Amino acid sequence: MLIIPSINLMSRECVHLCQGDFNQTTAYSKRPASIAKAFAEAGARRLHIIDLDSVRGNSANNRDVIREIRDTVPCVLQVGGGIREEEDVKELIDIGVEKLILGTLLINNPETVSAWVRQYGDIFIGGIDAREGMVKIDGRVSSTFLKDLEVLDTIKNLGITQLIYTNISRDGTMEGPDIDRANLIAQRSGMEVIIAGGISSEQDIEEIVTHRHKNLIGLIVGKAIYENRISLSAVFREYS
Repeated sequence: MLIIPSINLMSRECVHLCQGDFNQTTAYSKRPASIAKAFAEAGARRLHIIDLDSVRGNSANNRDVIREIRDTVPCVLQVGGGIREEEDVKELIDIGVEKLILGTLLINNPETVSAWVRQYGDIFIGGIDAREGMVKIDGRVSSTFLKDLEVLDTIKNLGITQLIYTNISRDGTMEGPDIDRANLIAQRSGMEVIIAGGISSEQDIEEIVTHRHKNLIGLIVGKAIYENRISLSAVFREYS
């Protein structure tokens, strides 16, 4: 099982949002690269980095922070947030990021995504953020009026092979992950799925591992680490 610690960047700091709400922000560290180093030393093989400033159109804020993280850790980096232009793709590849997460663009401009997949290969991960089964985009503030299950074939046909599925209502709440919906996404899509949102304890991780569909290959955990509810080194020894 791929256990992926998350780092959310805002104004060059490591923060966390509740349900993706920019008005419910908790700051955890002014040294994101040090956080990344601690995760790597605990045993992380991949890190999940979301550039929250880029979501709102300011890509300049955190790119050098991402570069510092890249220079600090050997982990695979999967980075998302506001990747809308090919210049974003090129800059992040130049930094050394291995995986790029696309969400809004999958819905608004699938032709561009398809062209990027053909040009750059299998480096893209689809991001589905949903509330009550409805897909949200533009930093989770805009409704697409599309159900999460309705977009799976479209995403797969673009050449995307891996998805991150987030139940927004669980994200940052530590109220437990939506395993049933993630399993359904994994089953219906036939793609590799990573679950995010709501993981609060090592018991939650055990539940995912025990009850996961075969295509559910990873999980993202954030706030529970920062709130010291999960020992990363322990879960890596047990489950990864």
